[in-house]
Amino acid sequence: MASFFEVPEGVVLMSIHKSMKRAIEHFNSGNISAYLDIYDSKCTIHGVPPGSSCDMEGARQFYDGLIAAFPGAHLTLEDVLVDGEKAACRYTFRGTHKGDFMGLSPTGKMVTMTGMTILHFSGAKCIERWNEADIMGLMQQLGAVPAASGATRG
Repeated sequence: MASFFEVPEGVVLMSIHKSMKRAIEHFNSGNISAYLDIYDSKCTIHGVPPGSSCDMEGARQFYDGLIAAFPGAHLTLEDVLVDGEKAACRYTFRGTHKGDFMGLSPTGKMVTMTGMTILHFSGAKCIERWNEADIMGLMQQLGAVPAASGATRG
């Protein structure tokens, strides 16, 4: 039984899940500042693209560039699992390549990229994130990297 000052575990789990859904809604509306509000100012992000810093300034630069390259991009949370102060999610990114991205000129191609991320929360803010995304698949879709022969996406 929770004491007067403790928050029941279910409330914390729902709060993290709602915070993640709200952040994705902000991303999908193109409001990167509001999207990044889920992160603590000192959050460390692992799995950033080469040349990016793993702090919030690096995250802001990456996401600003991502939205500029894929205006109107859409993120879908496919699965979200919350356990204590950690959350794991599987996501799908969809967008049309209309601006420079990682040295690639716009191709006009529609792309789909999947990924998984684990977030560590302290209170309502993410203090550390580990991300794995199918960047190779994205680059293949953009024509920057040849697809392996016989390879299928799915």
